[in-house]
Amino acid sequence: MTSADTAPPAPAAEKGSTAAPEKTDGEGSAFVEQEGPVFEGDKPRRGAPLVVAAAVVLVVAAVYFLAIKKPGTASTMIEVNSVPDGANIILDGRNIGKVTSYTFSNVTPGFHSVKLTKSGYEDFITTVIVLKGQTAVINATLTPSL
Repeated sequence: MTSADTAPPAPAAEKGSTAAPEKTDGEGSAFVEQEGPVFEGDKPRRGAPLVVAAAVVLVVAAVYFLAIKKPGTASTMIEVNSVPDGANIILDGRNIGKVTSYTFSNVTPGFHSVKLTKSGYEDFITTVIVLKGQTAVINATLTPSL
């Protein structure tokens, strides 16, 4: 006889007990079947949905600030001065209703045409290149008309 044959039988699980019943592998060795995760890493991840939600929020915010929200052009300006003052300013072919000396803010970077008109003086016409974040300055001296 072996010691496994003389070992007292394992106590049976009591009714209503949460312990798993013991089973044998056919050679007399006893083992316990366990329900649920065996290793700590096998547990379901309860924080995973929060991590995914946070990642989605970050991606949406990045897209908004990089693609949708256009950078401000408040510092891109055209300053128009003339001697004498009070010349009518026509910017890009449109009479804006402003006279010199005046500074246009929120101007789109690029090429712009500026025409100055004043009664008794010849028209002054020029083209300026405005770079983003900079101010283009026009200092015009109007010539008296004959």
